[in-house]
Amino acid sequence: MITSAYRNYSFSKADGFSNGVEVATARAGNVVGGGDWAEDRLVPDMMTALMKDRPIILRYPEAVRHWKHVLEPLDGYLSLAEKLWEEGPKFGEGLNFGPRREDARPVS
Repeated sequence: MITSAYRNYSFSKADGFSNGVEVATARAGNVVGGGDWAEDRLVPDMMTALMKDRPIILRYPEAVRHWKHVLEPLDGYLSLAEKLWEEGPKFGEGLNFGPRREDARPVS
């Protein structure tokens, strides 16, 4: 909401002025990839258990997640930047990146 208000106030074309700036927000959740070693995260906890020869404990095995590798939302972010550059305000909004519904899998 803050970004939307900023975009609408600072880059409005209502007065006929355009400085060529387009603003959008995007986010992706449940991203799996290198560098994520935070505590209480499924994949890092599994890897830590394996490296320490401990059993893997799944806190919520029935939970369903939309898994995606870090390169998938990265592709989405780059595509969004390209669309903003080529087509402008049509893509200047808030977006959530996620996989298809049928790609959801249980944690177990």
